[in-house]
Amino acid sequence: MDIKKVRIYDNNGESLDRYTVVIELKDEKLFYGMSEHATGFNMFLGSDKDGYEEGEHLGTIVNYDTMNDEVKTAIRQRMFQ
Repeated sequence: MDIKKVRIYDNNGESLDRYTVVIELKDEKLFYGMSEHATGFNMFLGSDKDGYEEGEHLGTIVNYDTMNDEVKTAIRQRMFQ
């Protein structure tokens, strides 16, 4: 995967998929939903080619370093699958 950027949105627990992780590739953005500990919910949602868009509706952007180890591991696994 030719990864350009990774962004994490946090909706402050308003839904099961608290975090939306956007992995930006050269020509596509991949969207993943994750629960607070990534073991309850960790699923590919779709891509910008499917109509998914980034924005405030996903929550606020948070720093990877502030994520718990379970979420960090899940993000790394998604990045290198």
